[in-house]
Amino acid sequence: MIVRYMRSIFVIIVIVLSFSLIVGCSSTANEQPTTEIEESLAEHETSIEETPFIEEIPFIPDSADYDDLQQLYIRFPMDVSIEEAISFLDDYGLPYSNQKYNGSRCLQVSTDEEGTAQKYNKSSLPYVTINYKYDGNNSSENMSKYSFSSMKYIPNEGYYSFEASNNHNTIRRLGTDIGQDISREEQIVFYYQHKDE
Repeated sequence: MIVRYMRSIFVIIVIVLSFSLIVGCSSTANEQPTTEIEESLAEHETSIEETPFIEEIPFIPDSADYDDLQQLYIRFPMDVSIEEAISFLDDYGLPYSNQKYNGSRCLQVSTDEEGTAQKYNKSSLPYVTINYKYDGNNSSENMSKYSFSSMKYIPNEGYYSFEASNNHNTIRRLGTDIGQDISREEQIVFYYQHKDE
């Protein structure tokens, strides 16, 4: 009987010790992550207060920094007729060419006559193209039936092209779309920020 009593006491002691060990470990386990979480939250709150919400933008050019072609690309009114576009370009003062294609007309503007050549242009000069599509019968050309289609700015590096139309704006790098639906001025800012990459 004493052996039985000793076994019972031994079992009770083992159970109590196991229970104590489990309770002790679980309270230590609960305290440790809470302390780490609280420390992490405190560090995070400090870093949020020290870091401004908007990161510093590398370089945003002033509109005075834009060259004549970039200003033309940004400011050209896309809602004008082709006659008004030609008048606008005459007043603007940069050389341009006016080429008729099947169902369209293209006005190409550059800083030099060499850059206005539309077919077989081997110039490395930057240029802007302004395209009008013809909405009438091609057999009899009526200038009032041309409507604005799109425009494109090609910097002299040639890696980028910036396109704008009434429907959307697109940035292309080496022929691949890399950005859409930003204003023409935002496209030029993008160019200034990434042209040396």
